[in-house]
Amino acid sequence: MRLHRFIGDFDFSKKILELQEKELVLQLRNVLRAKTGEELYLCDGRGSEVRAHIESIKKNAIIVRIIEHVQNTQQQLRSVTLYCALLKRENFELVAQKATEIGISELVSLQTQRTVKTAVNMNRIQKIMKEASEQCGRTVLPVLGKSMDFSSALEIAVKKHNTIVVFDKTGKPFNASVIKKSEPLTICIGPEGGWSREEYAILTKVPRVIIASLGPFTLRAETAAIVATYLATIN
Repeated sequence: MRLHRFIGDFDFSKKILELQEKELVLQLRNVLRAKTGEELYLCDGRGSEVRAHIESIKKNAIIVRIIEHVQNTQQQLRSVTLYCALLKRENFELVAQKATEIGISELVSLQTQRTVKTAVNMNRIQKIMKEASEQCGRTVLPVLGKSMDFSSALEIAVKKHNTIVVFDKTGKPFNASVIKKSEPLTICIGPEGGWSREEYAILTKVPRVIIASLGPFTLRAETAAIVATYLATIN
């Protein structure tokens, strides 16, 4: 039977844990109908994971006993930061969810010249990324960076000395395998209307920037973000 996984601020130095986080308690007790004697996985979001046994279920807390510390080997092969222009709510949420499942290390939303949406609900996106991490088996939560404008994001990426891949139909087909696995990678997805002429001109002059394409067809921004993340992460 598949055990449920939960990520939270757990202290694994203790043998007995009292889970008091309201949403977690409600999910276990009311949604999953957990019972005393059942087991589950707990992860601290920083790489540590344990298998635990439910000792008792109270109104406002679940008492569990740690059975063993688990070695989780399901980690991303490459450190990938995804810079994605802000999209309509459901589209950006889809990107956050799927990019987390695929294995990004960090997600940053961009304000570009052609960005229509101007704000993102950081708490909701963080929750979506946490739930996606629980579902797919990650032990390290990806970072959700603060939203920033195009110029600031590009400047930070350059300072990190990452290879920067900017996706645009004018580029050559993307091939992440030519980049060393040990080298952090930053990938950039523009808005629905694409990069502006001014933004594109800036990108072509920046060292370590590669202009790449995802094929001959025009993809929706959320599709491009998911496909690019997959190709960047596994190759």
